[in-house]
Amino acid sequence: MALSVEDLKAIEAMLEPIRRDIKSIQLTLENETNRNIKIIAEGHLD
Repeated sequence: MALSVEDLKAIEAMLEPIRRDIKSIQLTLENETNRNIKIIAEGHLD
């Protein structure tokens, strides 16, 4: 049973909000991690 073009478009539409959420989580983690690494690094500078 092959998927039709309409099926694929419906799946794509369902996945888009998930993609946005994942991207948001990635950016949040990246921002927090980089900020925390910078704080730790500044504490080790002499």
